Amino acid sequence: MSVLISEGKNLFVPLVALISPFIIWPIELLLPFPYIVEEIVKAAFVVSIVDLPEKATQVKIVLAAALAFTLSETILYFLNITLNGGLSALVTRLILTGSLHSLTMIIMLIFTFRSKRWILIGLIVAMLIHYSYNLSVRII
Repeated sequence: MSVLISEGKNLFVPLVALISPFIIWPIELLLPFPYIVEEIVKAAFVVSIVDLPEKATQVKIVLAAALAFTLSETILYFLNITLNGGLSALVTRLILTGSLHSLTMIIMLIFTFRSKRWILIGLIVAMLIHYSYNLSVRII
């Protein structure tokens, strides 16, 4: 029974991920390091589900959270669609950032499969990937 309760509670992770970009957006205005802020928030989502008994469930929840995070983050960019290159740029951004957020969350989750303490290493790897992505997008 407690497994069902904990799984039900963790199903809220994608819903929280859906609203989190709106919450962290003002923080990123003050602390302009999105690769740090966003990855710390996503690491919190990963940590919240590592006690689930099945790894397949963990992966599904992490991917749902990554997609939810991406969709709401893209809404913020949609508000400035004319400044960001129009609809085609928005769709491209949705695909690329969806892949980025999914990859970084899965990487953090994989590190926790070994031990919860390994989340820090996964977080650092995720930050480096996110930083590299942001740097490459600026160059293009």
